[in-house]
Amino acid sequence: MFTPLKGVGYCLTLDCVNYCKGSFLLGVDKFFCPVCNTLGEVNLERREVQGEGFISMVRVEFDYCPFRKEYRGLAVISMNIPGATFTLYSPIVKTDKRAKIIAESILSIINYDNTLIDRTGFGAQPIISFDEPREMFQKRLEEVSERWKTVEKAIYHE
Repeated sequence: MFTPLKGVGYCLTLDCVNYCKGSFLLGVDKFFCPVCNTLGEVNLERREVQGEGFISMVRVEFDYCPFRKEYRGLAVISMNIPGATFTLYSPIVKTDKRAKIIAESILSIINYDNTLIDRTGFGAQPIISFDEPREMFQKRLEEVSERWKTVEKAIYHE
């Protein structure tokens, strides 16, 4: 699955009015300041998985400071069971509230299906269209039901 590059570009020219102000970037890995036309720094969103098997903890590092080159915030959502840890480093997220929402969303879908994570990113839940023919719709519902049974077994150790 293709995941477009998402990140933030920062101007690092001290005299510029855009110094250390972020500009959202999508699909590019270079940033030129629109004010002073100098090449700036780009911090792309990245993901990392530590451990093997069922992912039971999601960490979101947020509120990136380009001056210090570090993330100032951390949100952690855990299921309190042993397992792997998924970490999202996001310069786009600025608040603790938003980081917690993202962490909860990731944790709710990341173990849903093995095809949703390739150890570099995460996807979204499958879409079932009500416009599909009845047979196809019923087949997709059965597939989703089987996937959820797998997740429930992993969560409750059945």
